[in-house]
Amino acid sequence: PVRRLFTDRWRETEVGIDSSVPLAEVRRGIRGIPAYAESSGFAIHLMERGAGKYFGVRRALGLLGLGLEHVVAIGDGDNDARLLRAVGFGVSFPSASPRARRAADLVTRADGARGFLEAIRASGLSGGRP
Repeated sequence: PVRRLFTDRWRETEVGIDSSVPLAEVRRGIRGIPAYAESSGFAIHLMERGAGKYFGVRRALGLLGLGLEHVVAIGDGDNDARLLRAVGFGVSFPSASPRARRAADLVTRADGARGFLEAIRASGLSGGRP
């Protein structure tokens, strides 16, 4: 049985379902509708085609008159890989999915807050502060 995630109530652009259902089975089930499914390792995300982090960031940048090369992005799931590849500096963590790690310019040495700080320092956003 397919079970929606407790955290799904905060999702605005997708439906999150329990990852115990094989991704291939979910993809077969949504054939013929304008949606796609990706796994983050935590959940399977069902999204409308043309929705997602990559498309949202690209749209926001267009409104600001900026390009993706001006963005630092941090992600850990398959659903982050396209954005990580496209931006000026993509960062992932050791615990990230293999696809996210391959897409990133930097895989930090640490996970969590330490990895986040490492990413900020490496990106140049810290202004040289430790």
